[in-house]
Amino acid sequence: MKSSASADKYSDSAHHLLRAISKAQSEFITNTDPRDLFDRLLSNLLAITRSEYGFIGEVFYEPDHTVYLKTHAISNIAWDAETRKFYEENSPRGLEFRNLNSLFGAVLRRAETVISNDPDNDPRSGGRPPGHPPLKAFLGLPFFSGKEFIGMVGIANRPGGYDEELVTFLNPFLSTCGNIIQAFRNDRLRMQAEKSLRESLIKNRTILETVASGIVTMDAQRLIRDFNAAAERIFGYSAQEVIGRNVNMLMPEPFHSQHDHYVQQYLKTGKKRVIGIGREVRGKRRDGSVFPMELAVNEMIIGEEHMFVASLTDISLRKQSEESLMAAKEAAEQANRVKSDFINTVSHELRTPLTVILGNIPLLTDPDMLPDAKEISEIAKDIEEDGQHLLRLINDLLDVSRIEAGKIRVYAGPVSLSEILEEVLPTIRRMAMQKELEIDTEISEMELCADPLRLRQIFFNILSNAVKFTDKGKVTLRGYTHRGMGYFETEDTGCGMDEKDLSAVFRMFHQADSSSTRKASGTGLGLTISKKFVEMQGGEIWVKSRIGEGSVFTFTIPLTRKSGEEGKAVNHDRS
Repeated sequence: MKSSASADKYSDSAHHLLRAISKAQSEFITNTDPRDLFDRLLSNLLAITRSEYGFIGEVFYEPDHTVYLKTHAISNIAWDAETRKFYEENSPRGLEFRNLNSLFGAVLRRAETVISNDPDNDPRSGGRPPGHPPLKAFLGLPFFSGKEFIGMVGIANRPGGYDEELVTFLNPFLSTCGNIIQAFRNDRLRMQAEKSLRESLIKNRTILETVASGIVTMDAQRLIRDFNAAAERIFGYSAQEVIGRNVNMLMPEPFHSQHDHYVQQYLKTGKKRVIGIGREVRGKRRDGSVFPMELAVNEMIIGEEHMFVASLTDISLRKQSEESLMAAKEAAEQANRVKSDFINTVSHELRTPLTVILGNIPLLTDPDMLPDAKEISEIAKDIEEDGQHLLRLINDLLDVSRIEAGKIRVYAGPVSLSEILEEVLPTIRRMAMQKELEIDTEISEMELCADPLRLRQIFFNILSNAVKFTDKGKVTLRGYTHRGMGYFETEDTGCGMDEKDLSAVFRMFHQADSSSTRKASGTGLGLTISKKFVEMQGGEIWVKSRIGEGSVFTFTIPLTRKSGEEGKAVNHDRS
């Protein structure tokens, strides 16, 4: 009820908020400077809430874990020449606030919302410096990435003050701020990791180049004559253990078997395969482990005796650094792809219904274009459907954000399955009628131990998903009891999925990549939310599917003791 009241109270500002969020997410793809982005976000926030000034900042911690704030955007409220100079010199790189004995400090200390509509008499207030502009009302809002407190928004002097409904209304805005700051943090970490890896690689190479290489001397019979201290360290053998033995003892296959042949061929033909040519090969240590090394072999002739000197370097650290750098690069590219997919998906989902809504409003407000009653009814229906779509999208985003922050709880109690389905199935049937699909039910009556609100959401998400991806045929819902659990199967005759998509179908923002499934819109949040709600209520969810043969989604919910093992069939077909 509270959420609904908030939506009604701020409905006139909803499209301005959504437009600001959508624009910020779109600009984030190409904008590498967070300050430009947050300046526009702050400007839109002040306009939407009718506040005089404010700031958006990121949370940091001192070495002793004391929290402080660094701004990404802040209003210029300088009240004298000194503060104006300070603002101009420091605001481009961010102002730092460390006074925790203040209203915004109360937000930082507890990571909780602060509403103060009488700051002068608020015990949390630290007072204002002389000349500071009036502070009539203050709202401080923390935002998170998962459960991590990463930033806050502060706004001041809204006419009439601030309330909880406004806090709820601004949740999507806070989620956007959290996502953007987390993405910039990830970019900073990636760049720091790449810098560290580059420095580590240079350091390791320098060490390897300055430390004496392993030197192994052998005769024409491939017997080791000399084995220096660096070679002892590299291979784990002492010189006494290897001198007089064939050098191929230091080589794994296939080098072990081929080495004698290479040397004999060189002595006969002068054709070089290893001699005089530096190359990367594999060495074998005393403990049997194999490692990469750079090897250069040169010939020397003492009198009439042919001798060979091998200079070798263990390059294990360098290879590890190269592999780590490549892994970091691939991880960064994957993070950028996920970020772009997320922004593109949500932006598209917001933009499409907004376009319809904004495109229809002039038809209802322009006297020269005013349609007849039937057309007005159709336009209103379109606006209502797209408005509901926007509301579902925002609710999905809020649900995911709250679940990740640990702020959603389920309250399990006895729930009648028939009552739940009587609320869900009519809407599903209307959706199916638009595609000329059948909805069949094979349900046993049972009493579940569940949260009715979350259970309705699970059934609606899974059934609507089945309808969305089915172009012809039918969707069948089955329900039965087994060993204290209610089992629910939703089978469709839709396009199905590849095996590679099954493991990721419950992943956030995931959609199968085939052209048939890409025709359906959506953020991919519905199944993610359903999985989390099923698991929070003690159940499980899984899917079986094959391309062209449809899909079967199955989930379980615990029964009440009263429900027993077997239930009677109940017909939910109202057609």
